[in-house]
Amino acid sequence: MKATTYTQLIGAAALALCSVSSFAFTVPAKLLGASSTVEQAERSLALGSDTRHVNVKFGETVRFDTAKGSFAVKFDGVRSSFPLAELAPAGALEQAVTVYVAPQEIDERAL
Repeated sequence: MKATTYTQLIGAAALALCSVSSFAFTVPAKLLGASSTVEQAERSLALGSDTRHVNVKFGETVRFDTAKGSFAVKFDGVRSSFPLAELAPAGALEQAVTVYVAPQEIDERAL
């Protein structure tokens, strides 16, 4: 009887641990950047069917032109790389595109 109770307890603990660990790896979109209007974009990038990654700068607002339309994103989050699909409108991308965000340049005069 006790062995069954311990087995159930271990199973419940393992299930709880799995749900916590999957939550820990989920980054809210607001920590990656924010949607913006295409008019506010500082530059634009055309995403072709062969585009696998893009490089942007922290704080930059970029317009992305795809075969399905255009959208813009302001990159002011905490992650240095992530899938663009996490900030793109649903169905806007034809393939997986990774964003690499360069850190903000430091003004040495402020140090």
